[in-house]
Amino acid sequence: MKRKDVIVGGLSGLAVMSKPAAAWAQGPRADLTPPKRGPITVAVVVGNGATVIDFAGPWEVFQDAIVANPGKPNDQQAAFEIAMISDKAAPLEATGGMIIQPRFNYEQRLRAPT
Repeated sequence: MKRKDVIVGGLSGLAVMSKPAAAWAQGPRADLTPPKRGPITVAVVVGNGATVIDFAGPWEVFQDAIVANPGKPNDQQAAFEIAMISDKAAPLEATGGMIIQPRFNYEQRLRAPT
């Protein structure tokens, strides 16, 4: 098999896989409205056996996002409040033996912005 055949075949597969996503993107849309003030709450869902990078990577991205504080151009604030959530708010074991402690379980509500 030639290199060109592999590349063309791979691209054809990508086109087929992306079609449902493109159709979904054109469907009904629900606009998200951020709170009038304060950070947006983001829940990072974990469970026993969670792969560390699957929750640590998104956590890192959200924790580093900042926005300018309106009315105070040199003041910045966190754009997101992050909470770890699972089926129970008890210690869990992620891959590599890492012990993690979710703050909330599925039954609890995350703190609403004030």
